Amino acid sequence: MGAATTVAGRRVALADGIASVRVGEHVIDGLARDGLAEDVLVVLRPEDVTLMKPGEHRPESSARNHLHGTITRITLLGYQARVSIDCGFPLFALITKQSLEEMGLAAGQEISATFKAHAVHLVARGAATRSEGRSL
Repeated sequence: MGAATTVAGRRVALADGIASVRVGEHVIDGLARDGLAEDVLVVLRPEDVTLMKPGEHRPESSARNHLHGTITRITLLGYQARVSIDCGFPLFALITKQSLEEMGLAAGQEISATFKAHAVHLVARGAATRSEGRSL
């Protein structure tokens, strides 16, 4: 698969089981229980990230997280491609090689990434420092 996105953030809200976490200029929503620490790691598996070219019609969706960035690198992994995106922090997506080719993606292009709140794993930062940078 490839390394997960793992980035430090700070919880700014927690209501109805959804935590809003500030990561740089972005606020990412993820599922959380009461008592979630303020300082957390946001962990996101690359296969949970969906990519769309900017300007494409975005269908209505239940995905709560929408980020924009620039593709920095594409790594072919057999029939899949790992797309590295700079959206103020490194974000990774895993797509099929067919999708890569059909979308005509290349390094330097602008891209939109979306993912659902349930795909976001929030871990208290002190409890997770041993696992940073680890593949999931």
